[in-house]
Amino acid sequence: MNALEYVDMCWRVDDIKLSGPKEMEIVGTIKSQYDKLALQFADGSSLALNANNAKTLVRAYGAETLDWGGKLVKLSLGSTFFQGQPKESILVEPVSPATPLALRTPVAPLRIEPPQQPEEPDPPNDEIPF
Repeated sequence: MNALEYVDMCWRVDDIKLSGPKEMEIVGTIKSQYDKLALQFADGSSLALNANNAKTLVRAYGAETLDWGGKLVKLSLGSTFFQGQPKESILVEPVSPATPLALRTPVAPLRIEPPQQPEEPDPPNDEIPF
């Protein structure tokens, strides 16, 4: 039986406060319980990525998350803005060298649909049918 199925091993701000910065090896990615991208580490723990951390990893290692396996990152305490307010958070810093652009797995660009305009209602019709 795998105990990790029953234990929450997700890194939280208080964990980094207690332990200090940690260097971790990425072994994969999953979708977190909050529908966010999360890193899985070699020790079985995970970290749900905020937008800043996801951008940092994409810039360093490319957009294909399969390419992130085996990379080392440092988890440290920092501050980000959430809804306009500063908030303590875990920052992800690449430790492994960045992957050169030529070696990154190409991914299809996201197709962003423009917002659809609501249909205009029919103009008022004052005619009385007989």
